[in-house]
Parts: sequence; structure tokens; C-alpha cells
Amino acid sequence: MANTNAPFGLRYLGVYGGPPTNSSMQERRSAILATNTTAIYTGDMIQMSSDGNFYQWVAGLANYLFYGVFAGCRYPSNSQQTVVPQKYWPGTDTSGPVLAQFIPVALTTPTPVFVIQCDGTGIVQGNIGMNVDVNVGTGSTTTGFSGSFLDTTTISTLTTKPLRIIDFYANWAMGNNPEGVGASSTLVPGVQTGAFNYAVVAANSIGAQGV
Repeated sequence: MANTNAPFGLRYLGVYGGPPTNSSMQERRSAILATNTTAIYTGDMIQMSSDGNFYQWVAGLANYLFYGVFAGCRYPSNSQQTVVPQKYWPGTDTSGPVLAQFIPVALTTPTPVFVIQCDGTGIVQGNIGMNVDVNVGTGSTTTGFSGSFLDTTTISTLTTKPLRIIDFYANWAMGNNPEGVGASSTLVPGVQTGAFNYAVVAANSIGAQGV
């Protein structure tokens, strides 16, 4: 069955070489300027700016600016007169401070890994081990989730790309099954090859060259 085009940004899977875990989320107070009118959605890559604040990722930025993956926020709402939790930063309705939740990728050991949907081309076997960027897309104010997806036109060996392609998600999800049991492309979301398939990625925080 073909994949549905429904990007969700980067979804945390766990740490490389370990079991799935939800323990790596961190919080940072005053992480987003109240005057930052650009929305940030759960699953969006976030950049650390020279002013020390978080901003939504912009495609084409250097890998070392990739700081983490957004996972929600809390802030004192001007309209509701109380602190509200949100899956996305709406870019308005507060005088601050904003407490951001995120999965850190900078200076993090062991390495966190994520699943992301690809574009209409999809990745192939030869893309595994290469570096890539995302298309930021458009997040949903209804669900709060990111619209980012892997942009196959940016796949290269360049050290400046922010993400490293590790595997097909279909392979990764079936990794703990005995050899020869089941067909990964039919048992998990995201067929192995073709349009809008899913990739497992990690941050290229050390600026490694793709292979």
C-alpha cells in the first residue's frame, strides 16, 4: 500500500543503539522571545540563534545551528489570563516568558534518532549514510504538529547538512524481529521505498561527511 502524504516533522524514536525512550525531553525557560511571530510546531527542528533564543529551522542553515526538536511549550496567555500548555508556539498572545520543551541534539550522547516522512520522491537504499536537510512545510494549528518533511533534493555528502540518513523506518521498526520473520514494508507504517516513505535520521552535529 502506498504512503499517504501526511508529514509530521521529526518524531523521536529513542537513542541510537538503545530501546525506545521518552526520557530525553528537556525544558528551557525564556527560550522563545514573546516577540517572535513565527510559529514553531511539535516536530519542528529548532535553531539556536546568536541572541540565545530558539527559532524555527530555516532550510539551508549550517548543521551546527541545529539545536533540537521542538516538543511543545507553556506561556502566560494574555487572552486567557493563565499559563497555557501548547503543542506549538503560536507567535502571539503572551508577554513572556515562554518555557520551551525540546529533544536536544547538540552535544548529546548517546545520539537521539527520529523518524521523518520523505517528499514525493522518497529515499532509496543508496541514500542511506548521506546527509540531508528538510523542507519546513506548514504546521497545523489544529493538531500542533509540524509539516516538515525530508527534502530529497538536498541529499548529498556535504558536511553542512543538518541530518544523517540512517535507515528506512520500515527496516528500523522491524529490527528486533527474528531474521526472515515478516515483511517490514507491510507490517509498519511507511513502505520501504517509493513516494512519501519514512526515513530514520539523526543530527549531523559533528559535521560528518555523508558516504
